[in-house]
Parts: sequence; structure tokens; C-alpha cells
Amino acid sequence: MKYRVLTRARGRCELGGAHEHQRALEVDHIVPKNHGGSDAISHLQALCFRCNAGKRDTDCTDFRGVQASYGHREAGCMFCALEGSGRVQIKPTAWRAHRRADA
Repeated sequence: MKYRVLTRARGRCELGGAHEHQRALEVDHIVPKNHGGSDAISHLQALCFRCNAGKRDTDCTDFRGVQASYGHREAGCMFCALEGSGRVQIKPTAWRAHRRADA
């Protein structure tokens, strides 16, 4: 079951987007079991340990749709230039241009 959830999430936290090589991923119940949540695959999501710890068992937020927003990137945004590793790549030329505009 865990493998199926992590495969569906493509090895990324479905809230923060961290890759499994950056942070350990855990399978989370969208509605906590102690609040009546089930073990059905449709009721599980992959979260990194930080996001899962922050969510705890008091929240029933479904973060699976957040991953769809990762594909949108603004043209010219230095923070939207992501490498395949999932880390932000700041391009020095974009930073210098931004700095000159503020001067």
C-alpha cells in the first residue's frame, strides 16, 4: 500500500514538493484514523516528515491536488527555475538585474 501511494505521488511530498531524496516520505491518512479515516488507497497521501508532523491528527486537509500547481512557472521568475532535483536554482544574471532595479 505504501509503495502505491509513494508511486502515485512520484516520490514527492504532496504538500511541500520535497523529493524523497531530500526528506523521508510518510503515508498520511487524509482524515486521521482516530477521526474515522479509512485505510483505502484513495484516502492516503504522501507527505514528508515535516509536513506530516505539522498536520498531525487534528487536520483533515487533502493536499493531493497541490502537486498539479508545480507545473506552472512564471516567465522571468528566478525562483521558478527548478532543477530536476527539486531545488531552487537562482540565476545570477536575474538576481543582478533585480538588484539594479532596486538601486
